[in-house]
Amino acid sequence: MANGIRMNTAGVIASGILERGVPESSLPDGREWITYGQDYDQELSDEQALAILADESKAIHACNYYGIPHLWKEGEKYHLIVLQYRAVTEDETFTDAAEALERFKDEFNQTSG
Repeated sequence: MANGIRMNTAGVIASGILERGVPESSLPDGREWITYGQDYDQELSDEQALAILADESKAIHACNYYGIPHLWKEGEKYHLIVLQYRAVTEDETFTDAAEALERFKDEFNQTSG
């Protein structure tokens, strides 16, 4: 969504998205990124996602039509960011894994299209 308007692929390209650089974000390097809901009918269970998040060498993300939510653990905190239209649109920190996962799932549903 750009300026409150939901666009199709042609609209996004026409808006100049391909000329924009990659946004600066707090995404960590060196993680194994596990795709959440890659087939949309095979989402990770909450138990699987929480087990992945407990391992600081791993993280979860989803490559959805309207955005890419990411969730990872660093120290005692969980970080959620969402990239949309080459911009960081959400950047949140949580102390509770289950709460962070619920917010990730909300963003997953919102960005799925």
